[in-house]
Amino acid sequence: MTQAHFIDPHRLVQPWRGSDQQHRCKFQCQYCFAADPDYLGTAASRDDYEAELNSPELDVVMLSNDTELFLNRSEAMQAVQTAVAAGKSLTFATKMILSDDLLLKLQEFQHELAKARQVLCVMVSLPCLDSAETLEPNAPSPHARVAHLKRLRNAGLLPFVGIRPILPGYLVSDEEIEAIIQLTVEDALGYIIGPYWFRTDIFGVMNHPECPVTDKTVEWMKGNPTWHVYEDKAREARVSDMIRRLGGTIYERSSEAVRAIRRDQWGE
Repeated sequence: MTQAHFIDPHRLVQPWRGSDQQHRCKFQCQYCFAADPDYLGTAASRDDYEAELNSPELDVVMLSNDTELFLNRSEAMQAVQTAVAAGKSLTFATKMILSDDLLLKLQEFQHELAKARQVLCVMVSLPCLDSAETLEPNAPSPHARVAHLKRLRNAGLLPFVGIRPILPGYLVSDEEIEAIIQLTVEDALGYIIGPYWFRTDIFGVMNHPECPVTDKTVEWMKGNPTWHVYEDKAREARVSDMIRRLGGTIYERSSEAVRAIRRDQWGE
């Protein structure tokens, strides 16, 4: 399957981005690339979003890559409903603990998508555990998210887990990552991992010789600026092996996870 068959994670469909304080993420995750003052966002107009949905090459829609989707619930529900009406599988990442009434609505969407043999998969973001109090000061606790993962699985919302970004070992150790996998592997339908993108080196990553950092073009950002990337391929390979050893499945990106889950659901 070629990349033309899906929206790459670096070209996420994003129908809105809250520009006012009410719709800005309050979690203040220290590693969030969207929190960097140099981040320009990837917002698309509603017309662009609907036109993208009508593309026959698109089969997986990934919503809201730079903020929590349901900060603006009415806009988010409209975006999800539009994707469902187009008969596209979709996913979004979240640290939120979704309310019971929202889960019921997402279940309704899931049932509607089933008619077209499509799926709605929720990705639970869990890049740290013991260090979350420092790195994610206002987000729901990792243990609350682990419990929420089970709740999503029981609700039929086909969850997978994002241990993304993989942060340097002096911030989040391999042992901490292994604990995340042990806590989630029973209910996660897969895992994705990925590098840490940053423009402002708030963690002093570039001062650590053991941390491989390169400069790369941010292809999904307006103007294609150059940012720093901490990407330790050897460590990512260890994490991938760890996931497999503990009984999980690793995917390169969210779209691959969604496709695999869809195949498991529909045998295709």
